[in-house]
Parts: sequence; C-alpha cells; structure tokens
Amino acid sequence: MRIKFLLIPVALYLVFAAGLVFVQRPNPDETPFSSAAITFIQHGYMGIPKGMGITSKEFDLQLDKYVYIHPPFGILAQAAWMKVFGIGLFNLRFMAVFFGLLGLLAWYKILEKLGVDKKAILLILIMIALEFNYNRRGAEGRVLDIMCSALAFSAWASYLSFREKRFAISLFLSGACIVMSGLTHPNGIIGLFGLVFLVLYYDRRNLNIKNIAVFLVPFLIGAAGWGAYILQNVEVFKTQIRWQYLSATGFHPGLNLQTVMYDIKSRYLLAYGYIENQGFPIYSVLPLFILLMYFFSVVFTGINAAKTRKESEPEAARPERIIFALTMICFLSLMFLSSHKWTYHLCLIVPLFAACTGIFWAGLKAGSFPKHLLTAAVIISMALSSGVNFYRFKRNSYFRDYAPYMKKIVREIRPQDTVIGPSYAGFLFGFERVSVDFNLGRENGNRPEYIIIDPEYTMVINGYKSKDPKLYAYTQKVLSAEYLIFDDGPLFKVYKLLR
Repeated sequence: MRIKFLLIPVALYLVFAAGLVFVQRPNPDETPFSSAAITFIQHGYMGIPKGMGITSKEFDLQLDKYVYIHPPFGILAQAAWMKVFGIGLFNLRFMAVFFGLLGLLAWYKILEKLGVDKKAILLILIMIALEFNYNRRGAEGRVLDIMCSALAFSAWASYLSFREKRFAISLFLSGACIVMSGLTHPNGIIGLFGLVFLVLYYDRRNLNIKNIAVFLVPFLIGAAGWGAYILQNVEVFKTQIRWQYLSATGFHPGLNLQTVMYDIKSRYLLAYGYIENQGFPIYSVLPLFILLMYFFSVVFTGINAAKTRKESEPEAARPERIIFALTMICFLSLMFLSSHKWTYHLCLIVPLFAACTGIFWAGLKAGSFPKHLLTAAVIISMALSSGVNFYRFKRNSYFRDYAPYMKKIVREIRPQDTVIGPSYAGFLFGFERVSVDFNLGRENGNRPEYIIIDPEYTMVINGYKSKDPKLYAYTQKVLSAEYLIFDDGPLFKVYKLLR
C-alpha cells in the first residue's frame, strides 16, 4: 500500500529532477567542491585546483592542498559517488537527484508519524515533488545543499519513526544523520535545532544521562574525524577559516529590519521571479503566486497551532503545531544566522512551506469556500511549478547554448593545451587544465590555447569599461590581436591562440 501511495510523488519528482539533469547548462557553483572531490579520487587528498580562481592577496590559503572552508563529509561523499559512477557533471547531478528523493521519502515518514491525514500527505508530497526550487537543487552539481537538507529531514524522520519503541536507537540514528548533515554544510545546524525541538517536545521526560550520551556518540565520532583532518595543518585551517568568515563577501546579518527585508528580497522574491531591472517578461513573476500561497498557509497554520487544544483531543492530533514550529525554526535561522541570502538554501524550507499548506488544507471544512479556494490555489501553484520546469526543458540550455560550442574544442584540444574559461569547463577538459581568470592573463602572462567567454565572463569584462578602462582595453587587445574566434554563439564565444 505504501509503495502505491508513494508512486505518484516519486515518479513526478524523478521525471522533473532527472530531466533537469540533462537540460540545465553548467554554472560555476557546481565546481569548487566537486573539483576537490575529483582531486581526492585522483591524488588522495582534498584540494581545489589553483586554476579555479579561489584566491586571496591577503592570505596564503593553500586550497589546492587542504579544504577547510567547508566541512569535509559532502566532499568525501561526492568522491565516493564519482568513484563508483564515474567522473562527470551528469553523474554528479544524479547524486543530487538521489538526495532529493531521500528528502522526499523522509518527509513521507515525518508526516505519517505526525499523524497527518493521508490525503494531506499525498498532497504535500506531490507539492514537494513538483516544487521547481526543490527540483532544481535536486538536479545540480552543487550537491551540498540538497544533501544537507535531505540528511536533516532524515534525522527528523529517524527520530519520529523509532522514538516510541526504541528511544535510544532513535537518538543515535537521528544524531548520526544530523552529524552527516552538519559535516556536509553548516546549515546542518538548523536541522539540529529542529531535532532538539522535536526531542524536547515529545520526550523531555525520558531524557537521562545514558540517552544523552547515546545521542552524543555520533557527534564525538564526527568531531574526531574532522579534528584528525584539521590536525594535518592547523595553521592552514586557521587561515582558511579567518578568510572564509572575516574576509569573504556576504551580508552579515543582525536582529534588525534590514536583515528581514534583505532576506525576503534576495532569497524568496528572487527565487520566485521578482528580479529588479533585468528586462524579464512580465509573466516571469507569476511564480510569486506560489510564495503568496505559502505565506497565507504558514500564517493560518500558525493561528491554528495557537488555538487551545480540546480536552478530548490527543496531542498527537495537532501536527500543525510541530510543522509550524519547525517552519519558524528554519525560517528564522536562515534569516538571522545565514550570512549568504542564497536561493540554494530554499530546499531546506520549501518542504515545510508545502507541509503547512497541506495541513492547513486538511483542516478546512469539506465543501467550504475556503477549502475550494485553497484547492484552486494549490492546483495553480502546481501548474506554475510544472510550467517553470517545462520551460527549462524547452529551453534546453545545456544542448542548445553550451554543448555545441564545446564539441569542437573537445575534438581538437591536445593533451598539453590549457584553457582560460569558466570553472565548469573542468568537467570536459580536466580541472588542472582550466584556469578561471577574468583578467585574461594580465597578472601572470598566461596565454592558453583556448579562451572560453561565457555569460559571466562577458558581464565581468563589460564591467571593466567603467570600473577599469585600462583593463578593459587590455582584454579586448588580447582577444583581437592574439586570438582568433574559434566558435561564436549567443552565450559562448571560443577563442583560439594565434600561432
């Protein structure tokens, strides 16, 4: 029965996520930590090649030898995945598909154990499966975000699944999932906040020294493993952490209105189509309807959660309280603790928005106008999410905008040739042969055989016109006097060195 119940959302998720694997053109965020994983496979240590462009004039980072700017588990997991399935962008993206599916299945267990109505569970799972932000994170080579979220959801699911009959095992398993989540991405701490809330809500009276010790075992193992890696070079660890958190760019949050507005604008409004002064068509803002539906659903779920429980009503019959609390924990943590207001992190919270919507829908009186209205809103939001994904399929930017302009280089490039271009070109040519250099060799005199100008290079170089006219003139001279156009497309231009 469970298999039939899950068949529809699982099938929908796999169709969209697996389809997106093949149609999205690469982006630079898919490469830094995957390149470190590839270095581990090929050389036995984690290192981001120097050519990836992550450098500092103030600090000697040594990122090509050690990676301390991010917890190591996600990198090692990527290395294991690519060791089994092969090195390649599509293979890496299917790792994200896997963890997105894991997160979806974890939500089935969470909702089931919270006693949510079966129809509402099915509705919520379908909403998650169709959610275009969740799909996109589940189909990108930037695996760490969806992996962190899926492991956090698995921690909640593990605890809720085993807490009644095997409390100690529930603490150990959920603790292990949280440790893996936190050692994949720092946002794992948000999953920890949610887990602590669940444990205190349900079992604070059952906690004792023995159970707490069992819960802490995975944390000690994780700390020992990461600590052993840090001890390989403590000074480099200190340097990278100092650079990462003191010198790296980002919005430094505070408990103020500015943080609230910046987070809403840069994370939520941007993700659902509101982009200022970018010349996008008016219909690109239609997905804001989904965000509006989420907003009202979360608000009314909170109102219902605040209502006094009837004496005849068991606490287990109030899943809205748990879901609303977890939603607020994630929402406020992302807002006030995360310095980067990136849309990547939405995969941690959109399932909670969907859960609030489904639970609110289930609580409305059958046949009532509010229920009909919310049903229509859910159907429209599903159609909009599906529409965004279908648009990406139709656009097919990988095979239309990217692959045709890389095929010619792949055929002709020689083993000794190097490339200046976007970092993701490393998946085609090898990361040690690719350099990310927006100055086109001005500082080091590098003259590779090929230069690939993608949309990011175009934007940066065009920005030199006003910011640094001499540098702009230099880049134009290099491209016109020392290179010839090898291939020319609307988004990509490939230059070959004149011999």
